[in-house]
Amino acid sequence: MRKILLMTTLLLTIGSSATKAQTVLWSGSQVIDSQNKHGNGELKQAVSVAEQVTIVEGDIIRMEMADGTDGGDDDSNFYLVMGIQKSDDSWYTPNSVNWKHLMTGQTSFDYLITADDVTNGIKQISVEGRNFKLKSVKYISKKAPEARYTIFEGSKEMKGSTNIEPEGIGYGVAEGDQIVYTVSELAEGTTHFVVSFHVWSESANAWQDIDNWDWKHNVGTYTSAAMSADFAAAAQQYNKFQIKCAETQSYSETESKDVKDNDKSITITKIEILKAQQTLTVSSEAKDGDFHYATLFSDKSLVVPTGCEAGSVNVTDSKLAFNYQWTAGKVIPANTGVVVKAVAADDYLFVVSNGEADALEGTNLLSGSVSEATTEGSGKFYGLGKGSNGLGFYWGAEDGAAFMNHAGHAYLVVPGDADVKAFVFSEDTATAIAAFKATSDTAPIYNLAGQRLRIGEQGSGMRVGYRGIAIRGGKKVILK
Repeated sequence: MRKILLMTTLLLTIGSSATKAQTVLWSGSQVIDSQNKHGNGELKQAVSVAEQVTIVEGDIIRMEMADGTDGGDDDSNFYLVMGIQKSDDSWYTPNSVNWKHLMTGQTSFDYLITADDVTNGIKQISVEGRNFKLKSVKYISKKAPEARYTIFEGSKEMKGSTNIEPEGIGYGVAEGDQIVYTVSELAEGTTHFVVSFHVWSESANAWQDIDNWDWKHNVGTYTSAAMSADFAAAAQQYNKFQIKCAETQSYSETESKDVKDNDKSITITKIEILKAQQTLTVSSEAKDGDFHYATLFSDKSLVVPTGCEAGSVNVTDSKLAFNYQWTAGKVIPANTGVVVKAVAADDYLFVVSNGEADALEGTNLLSGSVSEATTEGSGKFYGLGKGSNGLGFYWGAEDGAAFMNHAGHAYLVVPGDADVKAFVFSEDTATAIAAFKATSDTAPIYNLAGQRLRIGEQGSGMRVGYRGIAIRGGKKVILK
């Protein structure tokens, strides 16, 4: 016997601000013009860490300078030394930053927190060195990178094989990220140029490149192609990449764009990382109680933005149980379907993370697809939608059969062959609604002309105004 749905269901393509990624540990204006021994005498600039943040391996401590020449008159030779005080009050200087020389124009330096730092603790740091002015010290989370952040701001003339090596990118970059750079000036006679980005890959034993091999002719802001997985991995390892500018004396569309030494140049004043992102639109129609809901699926690890949280779904006592374990700032593992609960109907920006994801807790019956595709799995298939009983997961096709899923969204796969057509939301659970079955006692009644007869209350045995042969459930019946 055919199963009949009691309601019309609309399956919705329903599901920003980026998560805050940094904490200012210190800000001010401190000229750094000499080095003192850590723990011996007055520290040039001490900054507490443990009292303000919980350190995590892979996060960074960023020291920002107001200008590379403010601390002294030798603007070609200045350096920064960072000291670390452990939890046991002993001091040491990490080799990675000891007497680190910085090029003119670089305005920040990043220290990557190691597993040993987490074990030993970082009570406070000292920032010392020569010939610069310190303006801030920040703690930046690798798990929650900003959607767009600056890695160089200054003024660097690019000529021929001249290159620049911005640092502090490794904590946040991932496959699909792009590099945004601003060209503020063309030297006299410079009519065309190209810019390329390089980083050395130990695993590939080769340079990984992002090349914008199209001629540019004007000042302005430009965006690179997307980073490959290999480029991002190499940048994470070295925490920097190299930029070269190629320019030729005369212009033609077919002319070689190899790097050449010449007197033509451009000036780069800003370089930013634009994170790969996935935008989720949460509809005003998808509301239950005080919250709005959507589903999400990605083949990348995603950082949950402020204003929402994401959860897995399981079946408990014939009800769906939600576990909203991924709160703002946490990372959803790649290839994990989730329900997103948001405080408002809006567009939410989920940034791709290269940090370690927060592992799934328990069972998750949600699956999904990156592109539009037919649902897959064993059991009944449900999509998030709104029917006459309210918001919930409903069959996307008759009898819970497979249906076409929207790109970037999740769907529910409930094992078995239960006649449950919907799970309607109710305070972080979803109550099951059984499918209505048409039987010989409850099926509509028609006359021989195919007209539906209103014979009292359907299934009650009452008859009003009709006697004779009729059709019920595909069979002839006699009404007396």
